[in-house]
Amino acid sequence: MRIPEEARRCVVFIGGLLPNGTFVPFGTAFLAAVPTAPSVGFKYLVTAKHVVRDIEDSKLPMALRVNLKAGGAAAGRFEPTWFSHPTIPDLDLLISPLDLDNNTFDAVHIQSDEYFLTDEFIAAHDIGAGDEVFVTGLLTRHFGRDRNIPIVRMGNIAAMPDEPIDLGEGHGSHELYLIESRSIGGLSGSPVHLQVPLWRNYQGKITPMTGHPAILLLGMNIGLFETRAHADRAPGELPPREAFLETMSAGIAVVIPAKRILEALDHPDQLQRRHDYMEKRKKRDTGFVPTSAGANFSAVTAIGVEPESDNPTHKEDFTRLLNAAARKRPQGDQT
Repeated sequence: MRIPEEARRCVVFIGGLLPNGTFVPFGTAFLAAVPTAPSVGFKYLVTAKHVVRDIEDSKLPMALRVNLKAGGAAAGRFEPTWFSHPTIPDLDLLISPLDLDNNTFDAVHIQSDEYFLTDEFIAAHDIGAGDEVFVTGLLTRHFGRDRNIPIVRMGNIAAMPDEPIDLGEGHGSHELYLIESRSIGGLSGSPVHLQVPLWRNYQGKITPMTGHPAILLLGMNIGLFETRAHADRAPGELPPREAFLETMSAGIAVVIPAKRILEALDHPDQLQRRHDYMEKRKKRDTGFVPTSAGANFSAVTAIGVEPESDNPTHKEDFTRLLNAAARKRPQGDQT
C-alpha cells in the first residue's frame, strides 16, 4: 500500500529545546482543523497527554519542529493552551489551538467534518477486525537532520472499542482500538489512519466502497501493550532465569478513537472560543517562536499572531489532497 504524502504532512514533532537551540524530539503531534465558515477552518494541534508531561518533566522549553515549504524545518518554542477531553479527564489526549501559516509551513490539516471516522461510517461499511491501518510519526533515532521525516508503520485492526480496556494504574479504563502494529518510543501522539478497502463482501454481496475518502482518521496512537518472554506460561508457574527476562512489545498498539478527539474539538467551550475569535478577532492563545539553529527563519511568521485577512485561517482541503494521491476507486452499482 502506497501512502499518500499528505498523510505524513499532517504530522509535526513535539519536544524540547536545549540551551544551544537544539531540538530534542519526544513524540508526535498532528494537525486538525474544524470548519467555522465556508472555506475557513479553526486549527488545532493534537497529541498525547503523557508526551506533554514528559517534556514538562524534562524542564526544557516546549518546542515544535515543522517542515518549511522553502526547504528544511523550523524548530521553535511552543506556548500552548492545552485542553483535555471535556468528560474523560484521564484520557491520554490534549488539544491546543495552533495556527500555521499555509504559505510558510509545509503542513496540511485533517478536516474534522470529512476525515474523522464516525460510528455511522463504521456501521454502514462494516469496519472491523482485520481492516488495514497505518501510523505516521516520529522515529526518535532518525527524525531527520534537516527536515522532519515521519515514518510509516503498517498494521490492521486487532480489536474494536467494544468495551473499556484497563490501561493500568493512573491511566483508567477506556474504549479504545487495539491495532496489530508495533509501537515504539516517539509514535505516541501519532495519527492512525484507516485504509478503506476498495471492495467489501458485506451480507453476501460484493460492494464497491465508493463515495467517500480512501483514507480516514481512525484515531491517535498512545502506546503499546507490554508482555514478558514467559507470558505464555501457565499461571503460577515460575519461569527460569527470571532476572534475565526483559519486557517487550506484545505487538499491539493502543489507539484513542477519532470520535473522542472530535468530542474534545466540538465541546461547547471550544465552540464558544471559536465564536469569540470570529467575532472579536482576538489573537490566539498559542505562540511559536523560531530559534536560529539549523534553518533560515526569515520567512517564518509567528504562530499565534492574528492574520491580516478577514478569515482566521483558510481551510486546506486535506481530503481532496489525499484522494488525489490515493488510488482511483472503482465505479458502478452493487453486484
